[in-house]
Amino acid sequence: MSFLRFAIDLLPTLLRLLPSEAGRVQARRLAILGIFGFLASVLAAIALAFIVAAIYMALAEAMSPAAAAALTALILLLVALILMLAALATTRREVPLRRSRPSAPAFAPAMDGLGAATRRIGGQIRVKPFMSVLIAAALGVLAARLERRR
Repeated sequence: MSFLRFAIDLLPTLLRLLPSEAGRVQARRLAILGIFGFLASVLAAIALAFIVAAIYMALAEAMSPAAAAALTALILLLVALILMLAALATTRREVPLRRSRPSAPAFAPAMDGLGAATRRIGGQIRVKPFMSVLIAAALGVLAARLERRR
């Protein structure tokens, strides 16, 4: 079975999980926030690459290129260590989320189907990662076109 077949099987289950128009609006807002967050992350990564290049170029003028590369690597390692420590510090204080309402038994079969479909799709992604990215991009374009027609 192909990834596309799994995605088509999963679509009705996902649509059933969106109970109302308010849920769809919230999902759309979350998707837009995710897209802009991703784009901001990419731009921040590019900016970081330019900063690293500038640091290396400045250090290479003051010392040998090998020493400049080693010092730049150490600086990056220290920044990564600080980020990891900050991430660990924030996850330790994490408070479990409370459910605002009890779990509805009507959603149980849909959630079971969603879990099974997610496992099948995960297996397909592990087998063919490049094809999975292409299919996801095509589904995104298709969803955008269908949304425009509404």
